[in-house]
Amino acid sequence: MIDVMNIENILKLFDSFLLYFTQYEIMLIVAFFLLSMAVYYIISKLFLKKRILDKTFINIIKYLIILVFLYFLKNHESIPPSIFRILQTFEIITFGYIVYLTAVEYYIKTRLIKHKNISVNHIIIDLIKLIIFIILVLIFLRTVLNVNLVTILTPSAIFTVIIGLAMQDTIGNFVSGLILQIEKPYEVGDWIEVDGLIGMVTEINWRYTKVKTFNMQYIIIPNSDLAKQKVINFTKPTKEYTMIIPIGVSYDHSPLKIKRAVEDVVNSNTNTDLVGIHLREYGDSSINYDIIFRLKDFVMHRKVRNEINSALWYKFKEKGIEIPFPIRTVIIKDKKDQNIDSDLVTVLRKFEIFQNIDNTTLKMIEDFGVKKRYNSGEIIFREGDTADSMFFVLEGKLSVSKNNKELSTISSGDFFGEMGLLTKNNRNATISAKTPSLIFEIDREAFKVVLEKETNIVEAVKTIINERKSNEHLITEVDKVSSESRESLFKKFKDIFGVGKT
Repeated sequence: MIDVMNIENILKLFDSFLLYFTQYEIMLIVAFFLLSMAVYYIISKLFLKKRILDKTFINIIKYLIILVFLYFLKNHESIPPSIFRILQTFEIITFGYIVYLTAVEYYIKTRLIKHKNISVNHIIIDLIKLIIFIILVLIFLRTVLNVNLVTILTPSAIFTVIIGLAMQDTIGNFVSGLILQIEKPYEVGDWIEVDGLIGMVTEINWRYTKVKTFNMQYIIIPNSDLAKQKVINFTKPTKEYTMIIPIGVSYDHSPLKIKRAVEDVVNSNTNTDLVGIHLREYGDSSINYDIIFRLKDFVMHRKVRNEINSALWYKFKEKGIEIPFPIRTVIIKDKKDQNIDSDLVTVLRKFEIFQNIDNTTLKMIEDFGVKKRYNSGEIIFREGDTADSMFFVLEGKLSVSKNNKELSTISSGDFFGEMGLLTKNNRNATISAKTPSLIFEIDREAFKVVLEKETNIVEAVKTIINERKSNEHLITEVDKVSSESRESLFKKFKDIFGVGKT
């Protein structure tokens, strides 16, 4: 049954509204407000059309006009108490909405996210909304309902302890999530590792972070745990990822042979950029290397690891390189039974630098070096490359070019790159195969071992440096000595290889 007294109170309140708004001064305030709103709509459409002001900023101006109107209307001397409270409530709501539009919609979403492309997580936005709401509720309780806030904000000690103990995990996750969003160690879309778990961040909220693993499984990690753990971010500051693949090979193969085989494999992969191949250690059954290369994106690392490891198996089989089992084998070798590539030895002995050394040393050179075939047009090295080896042409013809201009031709029986090996000068020209060619390569470390065994090579090196001018029609455009005197080059060679030191 409807309460007659309540109906009477509602009718009295309605009569108060009519009486209040029919006053002359109030009607002028309302008329001025309507006129202001009409001018606002005309100007806002003009500004929006010409893109002078942002839409959010226009809305802020609109609600400021409403706030001013409510203020004057509320503070009129003839206003009844019931209407005053209603207008005061609307004033508080309007003020709160203006603060929200200014802080969230205009500054964060428009200025930071849209214009400056700065990522702001929704947790920060939600926290600002919550703070604005709490402040508005407190203002409403204090100003409209005249509630004493001290009695609300000072609960009993026992109640505080109970709430704190019951919600300590939730509060810890909330605070940790807030700290993570302020510091931003990771964002949605980043690949991270936490306590051995690797995955992509798909969601960050108040309580937890959701991570999707390579196995397409979702892992929920509480924010409090993330704040305590060491987090590795594979996406920041750059998506580029440096990867290391360890490999062990037999002691029978020289480092140069291994490095050239690995270079062929890594350089042929379009997703990799080779950094280096480092001999890490001499193991019980193998020489262990680290293959270091860069990837454009961490997400490719499992795919590329499979490609590189598979290609290495085939390349090692092709080159006769053994990947040993983890066993220990006692091998008794008879030097007389060692097989010597007589054809290679015969060709090497024709080169001036190897004319006066014995077959044992030539066998050592054969073991240390690597033979490789190049197709027509294939590059041996480019101008400006780091020089750490020299080459002997066993078959074919090579082209020497500089600044895309061919300078000379290298034929079978010639050698090149020795000045870079002997003096560490960078390559001065580009060498490419003019016809299908067979090249024998030996690096600086191997040459140093040979030099220690055959000291008479020092004189051959000195002769090479002194005679470079007379050989310019062949290959000296690769390693010109005009920039340095012969004496200084020979001194540099002796310093690099320790010649003459006791």
